[in-house]
Order: sequence, then C-alpha cells, then structure tokens
Amino acid sequence: MASMQYMAGNARAQRREGRARVSATSAFLSFLRDSWRAIREIYLSIILSMLLGIATGVFFARFVSRFYAFPGLVITIPALLAMRGNIFGASCSRVGTALHMGLIGDGRGRILSIEIANTALLSALTSIVIAVFAVYIAQSMGISASYATLGFISMVSALISTAIMIPASYALSVGSYRMGWNPDNVSIPVVATFGDLIMVLSLTATMSIFFAIASFVFEAFTALYAIAILITLMVLGKKGKSPVRAIIVQSLPTLTLCAFISVFAGIIMDARVESMARYSALLFILPVFNEQVGNLGGVLSSRLTSAVHLGTMRVEKLPDNEAVRNFSVIMLVSALTFISLGIISHAISLVGLINSPGLLHMIFLTLVGGLSMMIIVCIISYYLIYSYYKLGLDPDNVVIPLLTTTIDLLGISLIVYLSLIILPL
Repeated sequence: MASMQYMAGNARAQRREGRARVSATSAFLSFLRDSWRAIREIYLSIILSMLLGIATGVFFARFVSRFYAFPGLVITIPALLAMRGNIFGASCSRVGTALHMGLIGDGRGRILSIEIANTALLSALTSIVIAVFAVYIAQSMGISASYATLGFISMVSALISTAIMIPASYALSVGSYRMGWNPDNVSIPVVATFGDLIMVLSLTATMSIFFAIASFVFEAFTALYAIAILITLMVLGKKGKSPVRAIIVQSLPTLTLCAFISVFAGIIMDARVESMARYSALLFILPVFNEQVGNLGGVLSSRLTSAVHLGTMRVEKLPDNEAVRNFSVIMLVSALTFISLGIISHAISLVGLINSPGLLHMIFLTLVGGLSMMIIVCIISYYLIYSYYKLGLDPDNVVIPLLTTTIDLLGISLIVYLSLIILPL
C-alpha cells in the first residue's frame, strides 16, 4: 500500500514537473513572438554596427604605431571615440523620443535645429576638455605631451567628425522611423560605431594636416578655437531658458566626467597595448567589443526612457514587467552578438589580417566578457534612469554618456584581465 502511494505521489510530481516545463516553454515562445520585431531590429543594427566596428578595428590596429608619434595621443583615443557615441547617442535618443511622441512630423523643424546646435557645441567643448585632461595626466606620468599639439589634433578631428556625423545621425533616426522601424533599436548602434570609424579616420587626417602646416598656425588655431567656444558659452549664458542652454547645462557636467573617466581607460590601454600586440585580434576586438556593449546599453536605455516618457513603464525601486521584458530582449541579443563577434574576429585572422589566439579563446573572451558586462549594464541603466527621473532631469541627456563611459573603462579592464588569465604567455 505504501509502495502504491509512493508511486502515485511520484507520478503526480512528474506530471507537475512536466506541466511546469510546458508552461516555461510556452512562456518563452510567447516572449519570442511578442519581442521578435525588437530582437530582429536590434540584432540587424548590431550586425551592421559590428561590420563598421570591424573596419574601425582594422584601421585602429594599422594606425596605432602612428598615434605613438604624438606623446599622450593614445591616452585621448578612448575618450575621443566615446564622445561620438555619448553626444550623438544621447541626441538620437532625444530625437527618437520626440518621434514617438509626435513632436517631429516631417523630419524638419525646431527640435532638429536645437539638436544640431547642441551636438556641435558639445563636440567642440568636449574636445578641449579631453585634450586638457589627457595632457595633464600624461605629464604627471612623465610623458612630454603638448597642450597645443594634442589640443589641435583633438579639436580638428572633432570638427571633421562632427560635420559628417550631424547629417548622418539625424538622417538615420528620421529615416528609420519613416520606414516603420523603431529608431530606439537601430539609430544608436549604427551612429555610435559609424562615429568611431569617422573619428579614427579624422584623427589620421588631422595628423597629416599637422605635419603639413607650420607650428604657429596650429597654435593660433587652438587659441582662436578656445576663444570662440568661450564667447559662445557667454552668449548662451545670457539666453535664460534657451532649449540649447538647458541641454548643455544638463549634459556638459556629465560629459566632462565621462571624458575624465575615458582618459583612464586610455591609460589602461596604453599600459597593455604593446604586450597585447602579439595577438592583433585583441587590439581589433577592444574597440569593437566596447562599442557593442555600449550599443546594446544605449539601445536598452533609449527603450527604457522612451517607455517612461510614453507612460508604458513605471519608474520604481524595483523594475516592473516592462523593464524586465526589455532586459530579457537585450540579454538574448547580447548572447547572439558576442558569439558572432568571437567567430568573426577569428575568421578575419584566418585571412591573415590579424593574429588570433584561437577560436575558443576568442569566443570565451567575447561571450563571457560581454554577458558579464551586460548584467552590469542592465542594473546601471535602470537605476541611472530611476535616479535622474526622481531628480526631475531628462534621462535622455545623461544616461547614455554615463553608461557608455562606464562600459569603456570596465570593458577595457575586463578584456585585459581575461587576456592575462587565458592567453598563452
């Protein structure tokens, strides 16, 4: 009798376990159906971003020796690259929110004019800040960096890249919306990585310009550039509640902090770059890895802030169902992204462009490093939005810069640490 009761109880337990498995499978399939469009849009934009990132990584690996011709320049590179994504990513997030709310009808008008003025001014300001931070830190490390030289390279490369990025970023945001895509899913990854490529090319072009002109010319340009920015700030200061002034006031302190943190990422890279050069795949993977983590984090924060503005997500101490659904979408896309990145990186090594430590090593580095970073990104992104929303500030202005800068520092540190552990000496 006891044996029969045991068997009956065991059968009931197995049926409950079976129903639980069916329920979990059904819930997962339902999640995929509901989120398939977002997953598809994000993954396709990430793949396009990755292809642009590959070009950036190859150029970076090829030109890295030229950057060492200017003492302290390598320290500025993570900050200069990060600022493209920080400034234009935040701008695309604001434009995406405005498109969702119906504030931009025909792709033209006041909001886009404000964004153009805002991105141009922030690009100019942060190029000066980055140069000053980099020279100060380089000199404190015994590197004979020059304010005039690094200032000129930082400013001119920022001007060149901004002139290209402004029309490209807004064309992508408005164009994707008109095509029925969610600009929150597609604009930030493509714009951020395209910005990296343009900045690397702008840096090499600026170095050529530097060698072609007399020293007094670039010194005069650097001084006039700084004076022009100062005058612009004074004019904005007298405009009271100007929309451009409001965005600058909220964004500039955050971007300044981000520039300072990014310079430390450059110090980490500068200290390890020569030993990592044995496997140029690692030099290639650093900007691509960081860019994809930043892109996924930017997509997540943009989707969350749009949901807050549209009222579909509540901002509470613990994430609600809408926030958790967004986390799940991003983590699934992240796994696909970092496996793809490891495979693509190794595949490129097979055609002789770069040296790889091996397929499994590359997948381990990208997948473990990427998913570890994305767990951190989900937490940081949500609570930055929570904090700034409670302070009455627009999360669109500050979350993406803070998030991507934190990612730059942590991402470079993590890849360097993992490479020390698993790669052959």
